[in-house]
Amino acid sequence: MNDSPAPKINPAPQKPKNTNDKLPEVMNVEDVRKVLGISKNAAYSLVKSGEFHVVKIGKKILIPKDGFLEWHGSSR
Repeated sequence: MNDSPAPKINPAPQKPKNTNDKLPEVMNVEDVRKVLGISKNAAYSLVKSGEFHVVKIGKKILIPKDGFLEWHGSSR
């Protein structure tokens, strides 16, 4: 038997996953707050500003991910 250690094989470097892939398809205000790194009050003010599409169901505020990301990409 050969007692020499097996050569180490390094896996190919992988692209970091896009954090947008981890976002839910329908976001809430807390998701917006985390993505933008802003306060809760600032997130609610932004949602109320009409900058991007928002769906209100009762007291729930829902933000479609695609529309938010489109706005976020154009606001940079």
